[in-house]
Amino acid sequence: MTSEDLLIELKWGSTSLVEEFGEPDRLIYEYYGAINRVDEYEESTRVGKFRAQYVDVVRAINEHEDIFEVMDCHSSSMLEYFDPIFGKNSTGFSDLVMETLNHSINDENLLILDRVELLPEFRGEKIGLKALRHMMTRFSAGAGIVALKAFPLQYEAHRDDDLWRSKLLLEDFESNQNFSIEKLKNYYEKLGFKRLPDTDIMIFSTAFIIPSI
Repeated sequence: MTSEDLLIELKWGSTSLVEEFGEPDRLIYEYYGAINRVDEYEESTRVGKFRAQYVDVVRAINEHEDIFEVMDCHSSSMLEYFDPIFGKNSTGFSDLVMETLNHSINDENLLILDRVELLPEFRGEKIGLKALRHMMTRFSAGAGIVALKAFPLQYEAHRDDDLWRSKLLLEDFESNQNFSIEKLKNYYEKLGFKRLPDTDIMIFSTAFIIPSI
């Protein structure tokens, strides 16, 4: 089976707080799950994990929540997107975003592709790109921007799931951080993402057609 014939499926769960008013991060919805490869016998093999986050900016505005507070309440990694994407006043997407895309944006919400992790034996088959592309189409309804951060997994602080992390063999990746970040940016550009100047964040406008893989 060639990479062109490869069938990939995503199986996911999601979390969303049901309280009408509460902590500001109730306005961020999480999607997380497994990346599976399906063979010609329709047998599924788990090959990776993914996570995405949807920031409901419209609901935040309607419920008089500040976007900074929404993102800050969620996590420090989420807050890293605030200044580049929204700017200091958070009244809409930042000038940096508008200048980078060079066109108007109709929808106000934000989809963040937080991570895709693949086991070593399944890399190099375009599975990561196919998974990211499907996440962009499946989770972006109502979002004007899809964003991600080009930060290689091998430089992250260790998380709780050390068994899964050990299976990723991250120590085998390139040790030069600048080279790794540049390589990752080139990788994301295959899906139409554009670089935000002076940041590691990349953005895609949902008004554009996602390139085929």
